[in-house]
This record gives sequence, structure tokens and C-alpha cells, in this order.
Amino acid sequence: MAFRPSTKLSSLGEEHPPNLMPIMNLFLVLIPMLITMTVLVKLSVMNLSLPSGGSSGEQSTEQEKPKELENLILILSQDKGLILLGYKEGIKSSNRYTIDKERNGIHIPFKDDKFNLYALEDYIKEIKEKYEIQQSISFACDEEIKYEDLIKAMDLCRRNGLSKLGLVEIATVFIE
Repeated sequence: MAFRPSTKLSSLGEEHPPNLMPIMNLFLVLIPMLITMTVLVKLSVMNLSLPSGGSSGEQSTEQEKPKELENLILILSQDKGLILLGYKEGIKSSNRYTIDKERNGIHIPFKDDKFNLYALEDYIKEIKEKYEIQQSISFACDEEIKYEDLIKAMDLCRRNGLSKLGLVEIATVFIE
């Protein structure tokens, strides 16, 4: 047996709008937090040119620029210190370091068990004096190198006018 419909259901009364205050409070907190995060992310971006997957023997069709070093590489080694390759004018008998039979580099030994960034800065300034349009340098690191030391070396190079920074594999530098 079915009951008849209730009379209270037919008169619903006033409709109440949904309470938007909790979601407004959420957005009031969420939006400023997201804006501050984007500012922090922009400050920590560092432009690098990573090794490409293509062959390393590709040649550019552009003409070579005069007075620029082709392969300026800074090696950060936990055993040997800093080694600067590609700048032959700075090689003297006291700082000569042989990578392989064909390439010699400038050896900058450790000072107080830390990388000698002051001596590196002198070489970078000397390079910028002789090669004014030089803007690129590549970095090769051992696996044991601290990220902080690499960033310090990159900042030093950027401060002294070498703004195009790149990374190369340590295996491509050391040919044994």
C-alpha cells in the first residue's frame, strides 16, 4: 500500500545560495603562494648548452670568427685540481699539464684543499683581454665534484664575460 505524498515537500521554501567563503579563503592563500614560487624558480634558472646527441664531428656552415678560441674547456678534477684546455698562450713550463699526446693544458693546483679560483680568474681575465669576443667555455667534472664548486666556477666565468656555458663529458676530454 502506498502513502500519499507529503504536503511539506511541495512547499520547499527559500533556496539558499552555496557558501563560497571556504573556497575564497583557499584561493586567497593559494594564489600568492604560487606567485612567490614562480619568482623563486626564475631566480634559480641557469642557461647551459648540454652535449647534443648527434655526432661530435659536425661542422658549422658559418665562417669562423677571428680571435676566438674554439674549444675552451675547464676541467674540475678531485685529484688534479683545475685544468684549463684550449688556451695555449698561457701554458708555461711551471703550469703545463699533458692531457694526451696532442693536448696540453694549464694546471691550477689546489690551494688549502680547495679549488684555486683566484688563479683561474686571472687566466680568464687574460683570455678576455686577448680574445675580446670569446664568450663560450665548457666544463668537464669528475663524479666526485661538489655541485657548489661547479657553480662557483660557472659564476666566476660569467662575471668575467664568458656567458655561454656548456657541459661536456669527462670521457670526451681524457683520452687514455
